[in-house]
Amino acid sequence: MIEKNWLLPIIIIILIGIILYGWQRNIRYEEMAKSLSSIPFVDSILVKDAKNEEKILNLTQEDPIFDELKNIYQTYYDLDWSQRKLLNGEPLFYVEYLVEDEKRHTVSIYQIDNEQISLIPEDQWTGTRTITYNYLNSDNTRPYILVIEKLNQIISFSEGTKKLINDLEDIMGNR
Repeated sequence: MIEKNWLLPIIIIILIGIILYGWQRNIRYEEMAKSLSSIPFVDSILVKDAKNEEKILNLTQEDPIFDELKNIYQTYYDLDWSQRKLLNGEPLFYVEYLVEDEKRHTVSIYQIDNEQISLIPEDQWTGTRTITYNYLNSDNTRPYILVIEKLNQIISFSEGTKKLINDLEDIMGNR
């Protein structure tokens, strides 16, 4: 049986844990709300090399894939603890979403190793389309994933994000 003088510290520790968990979830929801509320106002998308922060590509509303890239939050997947190993490496690119030149949120593009493929969520059929959380073009052997690191979320690929990956490979291959 627990002694009376241990009961109060145990209750305090449990309460602190509950408060910290709730606080962390609140911060997560605020970050998601910030990203979602800024989507209609995004006026440019900047792609940077993750190694040196060099600007590679600047997309505006005139670009054909802009609207598809802008609506990045079509579907997402919250990574569980074991899947967060996908984020152990360094991203290849950062995709920054800007409103009047102010960064609102960032998506990281990772290329993952073959031994980590099993950590990626499986494709899902919604009845109208397939949701896929990785992209492997015909020239490559390692798949790409899109990640919002602050939230530990993987984002599904659209035709626009696949085109962006192909364009980035072409640009980086010509350097």
